[in-house]
Parts: sequence; structure tokens; C-alpha cells
Amino acid sequence: RPGCGKPLTPTTPYRTLGTGWGAYNILTSPGDLTGDGRADLLARQASTGDIHLFAAKSDGTLAAARKIRSAWTTYTKVVGVGDL
Repeated sequence: RPGCGKPLTPTTPYRTLGTGWGAYNILTSPGDLTGDGRADLLARQASTGDIHLFAAKSDGTLAAARKIRSAWTTYTKVVGVGDL
């Protein structure tokens, strides 16, 4: 949580976003996917290839995962940026 325009450093305060991230083999934040002005998180579940959306909330945490795609096992990368 750096100040606006401030660089990240090893001592920059941060917020823990939970546990269990080892279940996912890809994490990416392509921007605002929900239309609320906050950058959201996409994660691919390693065992199934399912894509989950973790919507950003106004308090800086993430909403519970919502499956939005199934079986993306053939893709080696999942990236995106901008207005999807």
C-alpha cells in the first residue's frame, strides 16, 4: 500500500490476502474486469485449469473466487491489460 506515486520497497506496508494460493498455477491482474474501477485478480486452478475471478473490494481485500471459465489447461500463459 504505497502512497500515490511512491515506489515499492522491502519495507512498504502490505495486506495479506489469505492463504491457499498454491492451488493456482497462474495469477494475473489484467485490470478492472467488474467495471467498478478497481483492478481484479484472475487465477487458474492447477488441477482443473478453471479460471477464477477474485474481484477487488473497496476495503483493499478480494471477494471470494468466482469461476468464470473451465479447463484452460492448454494455455501456458494468461495475460491481459486494459478494458476487457
